[in-house]
Amino acid sequence: MQAIGNMVLNTGRAQGRQVVSSAWIQAMTSPQIATGPGMTTPAYGYAWWIGQVSGAGFALANGWGGQFIMVVPAKRLVVTTAAATTGLSSVATMAQW
Repeated sequence: MQAIGNMVLNTGRAQGRQVVSSAWIQAMTSPQIATGPGMTTPAYGYAWWIGQVSGAGFALANGWGGQFIMVVPAKRLVVTTAAATTGLSSVATMAQW
């Protein structure tokens, strides 16, 4: 997950090579759909939630069970987590993040 986050942070580059086009990284981490009131982020890109934290834009890939990748380009920051949510309801799982 960290490698994917770093690749997104570096606009598609990994280990010195362009592995995903920078145009695609830009498109997938840009708002494509407004999510509306009640959602934790105001927009959704292509498989990435888009929002702001402390005035800096972020893209968040949210997996099932507490896994997520958050990329904050202005801070050069990638945060990843993996959590055990076995046995929790979907509501309880979402409440954890």
